[in-house]
Amino acid sequence: MNKKLKYLMGCLAIAIASVIGLAFGGQAQAAANNTQPAYDHYLFVYFKSLKYRPNDQQLYFAVSQDGLHFTELNHGQPAIPMPDFAIRDPYIMRRQDNQGFDIVATAQDYQNRENWSRSILVMDSPDLLGWGYHMSTISAPYVGCTWAPEMTWDPDTGKYMIYWAQTIPDDNYSKLGIWTSQTSDLDTYTTPTPYFTSDSSSLTDLTLFQQNDHYIRFTKNETDKHVYEDIVPNLSDVNSTPINTPLLNQMAYVEGPEMYKLYNKNEWVLMLDHYEDDGYEPVVSSDPSSGNFTKLGRGDYSIPDGARHVDLTNFK
Repeated sequence: MNKKLKYLMGCLAIAIASVIGLAFGGQAQAAANNTQPAYDHYLFVYFKSLKYRPNDQQLYFAVSQDGLHFTELNHGQPAIPMPDFAIRDPYIMRRQDNQGFDIVATAQDYQNRENWSRSILVMDSPDLLGWGYHMSTISAPYVGCTWAPEMTWDPDTGKYMIYWAQTIPDDNYSKLGIWTSQTSDLDTYTTPTPYFTSDSSSLTDLTLFQQNDHYIRFTKNETDKHVYEDIVPNLSDVNSTPINTPLLNQMAYVEGPEMYKLYNKNEWVLMLDHYEDDGYEPVVSSDPSSGNFTKLGRGDYSIPDGARHVDLTNFK
């Protein structure tokens, strides 16, 4: 990445290093045995509730060893304090070459308001400790907003597909739709194109998860306040197959869906943010493409208070 404005260290570097250090012991043993080390931690990246209190719209980290019980790092303070930015909707991804991590997020740069509506915050790190960052303009000049960016490696193009929610003047900025672009370096992007839009509904918070030979998508319908599931055979296919999900059909006023698979288990977790109630709740499935999800008991998970629009990655 060649447009780093700054390089910074998180104030929780010692805490993260101690967690990674525990896991690296397993990596050393695996190397001695000439085997592939297994991931055994989950990193939970989020911002806090939009109460407009100090530090609410900042970047927070929490960790877990079972994928369901998370402990805040840095005593519940921002993981990487960035007072010049308001940060929301962070998404973290391990790079395709396994040589580091990238975070993209909705952000407002208080020092440069010119591209507020069209830019996202891009952060990169080789080790989850030191972070470079810059603002990237991915949308056209006429868009109303650029929200909730995520990205997925596309094996068909050999690039990352980045996607986000935006409004456009064609309908007087009345509806959100999902747009997409391709990038190899998170600096330069292809011309944005519509990816998932609706004539009747406003759509946001798209997330993608690969399962076997297809991709599962979850999207929030901002019009009726539900999250819906569908399947596409590849990332460029605009024709999807809707999946009936009885539990999601019962859950209104949820957003920020994120899915991940638990280590060494045939179990997937879908995180959903009850944004007008108790925050994030995990629901689980042994086969997410079936549409069958089950609620957990309140004692079966723990999520940091105030967490909004979570994303997770795994590490050793």
